[in-house]
This record gives sequence, structure tokens and C-alpha cells, in this order.
Amino acid sequence: MRQFYALLCLLLFSGACSEDDTPNPAVKFSSPDSDVKISQDGTSAAITATHHAGQFVLTMEKNFEAVPESDRSWCTAVLSGDRLTVEIEENAEELRNAAISIMNGESVIGKITVEQGIAPTLSLESNTAEFTNEGGGIDPITVTTNQERWDAACDAGWITISKEGDKLRLTASPNPDGGNRPAVVTVTTGCKDNPAEVSAAINVTQGPPSLILEYTVPAGGKIILPLSGAIDCTVDYGDGYSEKLALTLNPATGSLINYEYAEAGVYEVSVSGSVEQLYSLQGHSETSRSYLTAVKQWGNVNLTSMYYAFYLCSNLKTLPENTTDSFAEVTTFKYAFEGCSGLQTIPASLFSGCDKVTDVLGCFTKCASLTSVPENLLAPLKNVTSLQSFLAHCKQLKTIPAGFFARSPQITTLKYTFSGNTAFETLPAGLFKGLANATNFEETFYGCTALKEIPDEFFAGCTSADIFRSCFFGNKALTKVGRNVFKGCTNVTSYKWLLANCTELVSVPADMFDDSRKVTDFSGTFRDAAKLAVESPYTTIDGVKVHIYERSLHPDAFTAPKSFGTCFRGCTALTDWDAIGSGYAAWTK
Repeated sequence: MRQFYALLCLLLFSGACSEDDTPNPAVKFSSPDSDVKISQDGTSAAITATHHAGQFVLTMEKNFEAVPESDRSWCTAVLSGDRLTVEIEENAEELRNAAISIMNGESVIGKITVEQGIAPTLSLESNTAEFTNEGGGIDPITVTTNQERWDAACDAGWITISKEGDKLRLTASPNPDGGNRPAVVTVTTGCKDNPAEVSAAINVTQGPPSLILEYTVPAGGKIILPLSGAIDCTVDYGDGYSEKLALTLNPATGSLINYEYAEAGVYEVSVSGSVEQLYSLQGHSETSRSYLTAVKQWGNVNLTSMYYAFYLCSNLKTLPENTTDSFAEVTTFKYAFEGCSGLQTIPASLFSGCDKVTDVLGCFTKCASLTSVPENLLAPLKNVTSLQSFLAHCKQLKTIPAGFFARSPQITTLKYTFSGNTAFETLPAGLFKGLANATNFEETFYGCTALKEIPDEFFAGCTSADIFRSCFFGNKALTKVGRNVFKGCTNVTSYKWLLANCTELVSVPADMFDDSRKVTDFSGTFRDAAKLAVESPYTTIDGVKVHIYERSLHPDAFTAPKSFGTCFRGCTALTDWDAIGSGYAAWTK
């Protein structure tokens, strides 16, 4: 009996299985869209979408009547046959997600997840970047975006770009032209189908070169910058500190820029922007001036004046070439380097582009370490007419290049120009050739105590010359005056103290004043030339010697001298000394 019931149950169970052959519901997704990722078993999919509205099409193999259901209103799914279309709306707010369930009754048979990105945003810490002419890097600019990726590009080859996380680094190459140059760096970001959807620009400028000064200071040393007048500049003190300055400085009232260094060292101070004047007179102490050891670069800072620029900066040793017309707006170099006793050389291009300069009075006076000067130094100074005291008291300067004045025919005044240059031993013949407009040679070589000889025709052609007062006064090593020194000098009125105190002078040409017939002042001309053992100068008129002390007797040939006291005082070796003493004693007293 028990066997019967067991068999019956088995038959009933077998009958139940054979009555329902429907398989379990299942789906399998596929899609050619790269933004749709299908799981390994095909039962789920993940859609990654940009913020734009759009559609995604999937093929869905299924063995049941499926119904797609989305949990977000902005994401819908429509099933047509095996084609499942997922549609999303534009996203303007924030990153969002949706889930689409493939339903079989109450059961979830498949699932599609949707992640939609947000509209890209982009902001920059700064929309401007400024570089000095020297180039180099600046502080990085922070880039803020809601996208994973951003890029940057520049429209100029002189800018180099690098990225470090959210930092944009810009580096500029040096500017060889010296002027302002612009560039634009464009930063972009966006979704993957439009990676440059949004952008922001950085306007880059590279200004003209900076003025760079070198200071050598002890610990606690305080410098005073040689800045004056209206300034609008950035000063980098070379120790990690910089400041922007926009004000008007008046050293006479104590308005100065001071800076103190904590540690001893050599510092390069860079000034970029606009500076009206360089000035080191009032308010500047001997100590502060002594810290300046070099000018490394002139730059372009819109200077208009170099008046007392580096006055008494005794340790200033070197100056750079002027390669960018740094002084194009400057009108004066008056006393610019006076007392720079450590200055060793003058760059040949210092005055390049100085078309507006009119005054160089005392520019290099007392530059006691100078041993030479460039031959074409003066050539650019077309509007300078006076070289008064220009290179006076340069005690190691031994001579002047022969062509020093060759391109300066406009010069009218050479008063004190080389006065006190005690190392002058020789002067080139023809030094003043072409200076037909020069009128004043007062004390030009006064106190040049090592000068031994005045070359032939030294002032020949200086047809406008009027004054030679004390021109060679005190040249105690001078022994000889060359031939035709004053040839063509027809307008001279004064030879006062011309060769006074030239105690070693032994020879002068008898005809040295032949062309100078308008002279009214011979006061002290040869005073104390005790070794002058020749006949005093004379001009031959109709076969008759007319000495300079006899000119008043020949009014048709000469202007009568009015001042002549001490002309021959102490010149007892003259061969006509007795004649002078007996008839023209006033010329000796």
C-alpha cells in the first residue's frame, strides 16, 4: 500500500512539470554607443551622459513582456520591440543620477543606470599676467572648474605653459626688442564631446626692461634708491620682497625710498614701470651712496632726467651698454656721474638714442678711476652744444681718442672740459678738427700737470674760437707748443693766462698768434714760464717783426690789446726780455 502512494505522488509531480515549459524571464543589453557600458553578463547597462539633452539607444533581447520604469522625471525610457530608447533632459544644475528598471510584473529583471554631468564652469584666480623684460616665471594662477580636465594655450611663442593640478604656470622668455609686447593665454574646459565649451582669457603683457641696480650691503645696511619725481613702478629688492609704488618723490623734503637689508650680501634691485628722474644729491648720505656698486641694466622706465643721478656714488664701478634707447626722453645728464670715483669704464652706447639731451654739464667730473673713454661716445648727442667740465678731474685718464669730437660739429663750449686731468701725457693731433663752431676753450686743459706737448695745428680750423683763457694754465710738465696751433683762429679775443705757470716750457713758435689779430687780452699769457728761451711771439708785417706787445702800434693790422699785465712776468730767459722790460714793462708786471 505504501508503495502505491509513493508512485502516485511521483506521477503527480511529473505531470505538474510537464504542464509549464515557460523559461525564467531574462534580458540581455547591447549598444554601439561608447557612452553606454554593458555588464559582462549583459543584464545591466550604465550610461554616462554630458549635461546636454540627448538620446541613447540600446538593443534589449528579452523573453517576456518588459516594462521600463525610470525613477527620475528628467530621464525617460521607451521600449519598442527590442529597441529601448533612453532620453535625458538638459542639466544646468548639478551632477545627477537616474535608474531605469526593466520590470516583469513586480520583479526587476534588468537595470540601467544613468549619470549626467553638469554644465562646465570655469574661473581664474587672475585674468592678467605681467612679466618684466627679463622674462622668467610668475606666481601660478589657480584654475577652478567643475570638470576633471582643463587645457591652456597661448597665441605667442614667447610664453611657455605648464599645468600642475589646479595651477597654471606661465614662463616668459626675455624680450629682445625692449618694447611692450602682449599675448593671450586661453584656458578651456568642457564635456568630452566639446572639451573647449567654455573658456577664459589671461591677458599677458611683457613690459620694457627693468632698471637693475646692484647694491653690496652689510647686515642692517639701509639703501636709498636714486628715484625722484613722479614714479609708478614695482621695486624688487632682490631678497624676496617687492613693492608697488605710485607717488611723487621730493628728496628736498625728505621724500625718499629707503630699504633695509637684514643680511649682508650683494642684491640686485629691479625697478620696472615708470620713474621720472634718477637723483642722488639731497637726502642721500655718503653711506647709502657707497652701497651702490653697479648698474646692471638701464631698462626702459620712462626717465626724463639724469640730473645728479649717481652723484658721489664712489663705489659704482660699472655701467651697462644702453641697448634699448633707455634715455630717449631724457633731457639732461647734468652731474649724472660726478664723483663716481670708482667708475672704471664708460660704455660706448651710453648716449644711444639721446636725441633730447641738451645738458651734460659735469657729467663725469671727478671720475678718478677712468683710464679711457670711447671714441664715439658723443656722437648721439646732436643737441648738446656745451661740454663744460664733461671729463674734468679724471685723474687717471691719460688721453682722449683722436676722433672724440669728429661727429660733434655743433659743440660751442669746451670750458673746463678736461681740466685737472693730471695723468694726461699726450693729446692727439687734430682732436678739435671740425669744431668750427667752438667759441670757448677756457681752462680746457687747466692743471693737466703731466702734459708734455701741444701738437701741431691743435686748434686749427676752430674759426669761431673766442676765448682761450687759462687753457693750459699750470701744465708744469709742458715743454713745447707745436706749430700752427692756432691756425685759422681769427676771432680770438682772449689768451689770458693761456700758458701761465707752465714752468718747464722752453719753446713756442714765434708765429703762434699770427692768425689771431683781434686779441684784446694777453694778461698773464706766459706768466712764470722762466725757461722759455726763445724770442717772444711776433707777426711779420711788410718784413717787420711786430711782437704782441707792439700790436698797439699797428692799428691797421691788429686790435690793440687792452689787458696785458703779467703777460711775460718771470720770463727772463726770453731773448727779447730786455726790450720788453725797457719799452713795455707793463707786460711784465
